Amino acid sequence: MVILTAVLTFTAFLPLIMLPGPVSGLAWHNRQTADDDVLGGVEWYYTYGLHPYRDEAAQFVPMLWCDRWPAYDYASGYDYITEAQKLYPPEYSGWFLFLNEPDLPGSDSGGQCGMSPKQAAYFYKAVVGIWPQARLVGPAVSHEDYRAGWVWLRQWYKEVVKLGLPLPERAALHTYLPGDPNAILDSYHEAVRPYANAPALIWITEFGHCQPAQARRMLAVFQSRADIDRYAWFTTRRGGCTDLFYDVPGYSLTALGQVWKDGHK
Repeated sequence: MVILTAVLTFTAFLPLIMLPGPVSGLAWHNRQTADDDVLGGVEWYYTYGLHPYRDEAAQFVPMLWCDRWPAYDYASGYDYITEAQKLYPPEYSGWFLFLNEPDLPGSDSGGQCGMSPKQAAYFYKAVVGIWPQARLVGPAVSHEDYRAGWVWLRQWYKEVVKLGLPLPERAALHTYLPGDPNAILDSYHEAVRPYANAPALIWITEFGHCQPAQARRMLAVFQSRADIDRYAWFTTRRGGCTDLFYDVPGYSLTALGQVWKDGHK
């Protein structure tokens, strides 16, 4: 009993050891059950929606892609908030990815989220009100012209601050750019410098490149920078040049799939 008491007293003063969280992941499309066994390095994933794959061991992060899908289908579109409330209680304290490329236009049949910064700020207010303990990541502005994306993001920050709300816990970035991958990361920090509480840590929620050498370079940068909290490749099987697999179903790796596999041994 004396020994046990001494041990408990000693351990009470030990620092809490925080285990590292998942880092490498996928924006998953047309998933097959053995994808992560073939690729390796799939520690987390998202599907642009709210439901995880039932038999997947990697950490799932739900996404509030927009207020609805398609963004401008007000009559019959999928209502993200209504569906999320069925799945995630008000005390939910996990992650939510928040908004997919809201700076790009939506439509009633596709497109992106298509919100003004003010609209997106009020949507954010609703989300924070429903899930006050949730950890939010985003918004993820588009990769197509990230300088224009930063203009949208700065205006959104301004609107959020005007509403008296805290900024998200993590930033979310998309990049498919050639050249030095550090450039977009450094430009994010420069863009949000006026906001003292802007997220210091970044999730790369979409990245990819058609050329294996550039993909390898991107991975190396994301794995080496202290401000990159997580990254997710886009995607596995979509019929585009950044696919990691050739076929559905099947597990034949593309050259990019091999780059991923080699980078996560």
